Amino acid sequence: MNFIGQSLSRKITSACLAVFLLGFLTTGILLFVRLGRSLAAEQRSQLVSENHLWAKTLETLLRDKGSAEKIQVLLEQLGGDYPYRVTVISKEGAVLADSRHKAAELSTLQSYGERPEVASALKGRAALSTPQGFSILEGTLYSAEPVAANGQISGVVRLALPLETLHSRMAAIRDPLLTGFALAAMLVALAGFGLGKSLTAKLRRLALTARQVAGGDLRRKALIETEDELRTLGESLNHLASSLRQRILEAEGEKQKLTAILENIGEGILAVDAELKVVAANASLERILNLRRQEIIGRNLLEVLFDYKIHAMLLEAVRDRQASTRELQWAGPPVRTLNVSAAGIQDPASVVAGVLVLTDMTQIRKLENLRRDFVANVSHELKTPLTSIHGFIETLLGGALNDRAQSEHFLRLMGEDTARLSRLIQDILELSKIESGQALLNQTPLNLQRESQKAVEKLRPALEQKKVTIENKISAEIPAVLADRDKLAQIFLNLLDNAIKFNRPGGTIILHAEKTGGFVRVSIEDSGPGISPADLPRVFERFYRSDRARARESGGTGLGLAIVKHLVEAHGGEVGCRSELGKGSCFHITLKTSE
Repeated sequence: MNFIGQSLSRKITSACLAVFLLGFLTTGILLFVRLGRSLAAEQRSQLVSENHLWAKTLETLLRDKGSAEKIQVLLEQLGGDYPYRVTVISKEGAVLADSRHKAAELSTLQSYGERPEVASALKGRAALSTPQGFSILEGTLYSAEPVAANGQISGVVRLALPLETLHSRMAAIRDPLLTGFALAAMLVALAGFGLGKSLTAKLRRLALTARQVAGGDLRRKALIETEDELRTLGESLNHLASSLRQRILEAEGEKQKLTAILENIGEGILAVDAELKVVAANASLERILNLRRQEIIGRNLLEVLFDYKIHAMLLEAVRDRQASTRELQWAGPPVRTLNVSAAGIQDPASVVAGVLVLTDMTQIRKLENLRRDFVANVSHELKTPLTSIHGFIETLLGGALNDRAQSEHFLRLMGEDTARLSRLIQDILELSKIESGQALLNQTPLNLQRESQKAVEKLRPALEQKKVTIENKISAEIPAVLADRDKLAQIFLNLLDNAIKFNRPGGTIILHAEKTGGFVRVSIEDSGPGISPADLPRVFERFYRSDRARARESGGTGLGLAIVKHLVEAHGGEVGCRSELGKGSCFHITLKTSE
């Protein structure tokens, strides 16, 4: 910036000097021309006047004989200070007297009769001869006037003035003028230099302010003290910085709003450029696709998703600048059902050429499948006892009613089916209440040994009927858990009932409990046939049975473990199961301690 300032200062100084020189030279030349012409005119006027006086003076002298000698003596007395050369010429053109020559030299001078001014004077007309050279200050100025004697022209008096004498007069004017010009030029140079320095200093301050504003310091102000255009420029720069700061604040606010919306929206959003390279992504996209934004920015979409269908869908949207929506299966991992919306940006100048919006439909589709399975299972579970009851009624109405023994048998079977329907409906209502959050929990500190033993005693008849031995190894030292008493009893009853039903005759059931951090882990281990690895992940689903025929014979509804899972999760715990075919199963739950 200093270099620019110095250069501008030199330019201003040079410009001032150039303008001054141009004006001075133009004025000086015109002045000198006018002055030279004025002096020349003055000299001509004086020359004519002086010549006229000489003509009057010589009229008398030329009448007498021997006048030529007298005139020569008179002219020689003029001396060197007299500026004019006086020449007296006879009417024949011969030189009678001359102030620049001696009397003896006159005979050697040529005739002046042919001179234009002399010839004109001999004809009775005074004449003035000006030089024909390049400059009006060069050559000699001549004036000739006739001299009359007795009414006749007796001769001519001619005065000559070398114009070189004007140089001294012009120099007397020129030298002070040049000195003044030099002083004026110095003053102009100093004034231009000072003006340039002042101007460049202000410009440097403005440039510094502009550079600081460009660097982000929008609070910087340009201070210009003078009342001129630079002050207006500084105020405009200040207004620009203030407006820019306001616009940036507004843009930052809008950006924060947009970022907050994008970061908290449930849909995954991914933006790409014209080459389908990822330029932006939100947090939901990371969650849905199990990716990290830092690792995908700048990479091609196909490299990120490894899905040709999604890639082709967005490529078509970017190319045609259109939008389309489709539901696709993403291979993952993890496998996802995605509702994919691809849109091309209409503005060709935009950095973002396309946007991909991914909605995770996996859970929704899973719930829809569960709903369909639930409806199908409920329909199936209700249909079987209802069909049985309907068949028994038709049999009784068909004549079996008269057979008392057979009627009683059918009625007992109908009672069992009715009880099964009642249990199924009760379990469905209970599960629905738990899932909807309507089942309120009255959580209090409970002793696990005491609560588990109560459940064991309630199921004692079933244990004796199946000849299953149970060991409750839950210690009294185990910390109390925070749970609802009725719901905890329901959890134990369902797990123990399940362990009894699917146990072998003469088998065993063992209850364990241990503290792990802020939780107590309760395990119920049986010696039943176990669960296959294919069925193990689904044991807590509604109506799921690994052996449907055996489960139906045992009177189960297929909802017990689903109820256990939801009740434990409502208490803030977890459920799980491990099993091996032929070696039994072990179900476990975790509950928070009351400590």
